Amino acid sequence: MITEKEFQMKLLEKLAPQYKQAKSKKLKSQILSQFCELTQLSREAAKKRFQRYFKRRSTYFSPKKRTSSKIPYSSPENR
Repeated sequence: MITEKEFQMKLLEKLAPQYKQAKSKKLKSQILSQFCELTQLSREAAKKRFQRYFKRRSTYFSPKKRTSSKIPYSSPENR
C-alpha cells in the first residue's frame, strides 16, 4: 500500500518536468491545478512543493565548488 506522501512525491516527479518545460503560464496553471486536484493541496502549498523540488534537484546534481582558504599564509621569515 502506497502512502499519501509517497503518492504526492511520485506525482510530483512525473509532473515536474512537464511543468518546467511548459512555455505558457496557462499550461503551468493547468498542471498545477491537476496536481492540486489529485493531492487535495492548496495552490500555494503545491507551488512551494514544485519550487522545493526544483531547488533540491538542482543542488543535488550540481558539483560542489571547493573553496580555498581566504587566510594568507606568511612565510616563516615574517613571523
